[in-house]
Amino acid sequence: MNLRELKRSISGLNIHQMIRLDAWLHGLIETTERAGDDEPTKRVIGNKTYQSEMVRCGKKGCRCSRGELHGPYWYAYWTEGGKTKSEYVGKNLPEPQKKSRRRGVR
Repeated sequence: MNLRELKRSISGLNIHQMIRLDAWLHGLIETTERAGDDEPTKRVIGNKTYQSEMVRCGKKGCRCSRGELHGPYWYAYWTEGGKTKSEYVGKNLPEPQKKSRRRGVR
């Protein structure tokens, strides 16, 4: 999908979907900007991808509504039945995931 097609698709979203997309995109941008840090922002372990993300809580007046996002928080992503599933992991990856990555398990 090229940028023109992406823009056309986004213009068909309702306001609530656009707000969710905006929050996700800002988190992705901040995570990408932090990619130079010592701690990796993405790890693939088995059939799951663990992604460190900055997020918005959605509360009015919160600092994240002004662009100061919360996090980073880890999320797990995988495909099940042709659909992408996700799960909140927490502020830190559980110890088995950290050890597996160091051994080169993907």
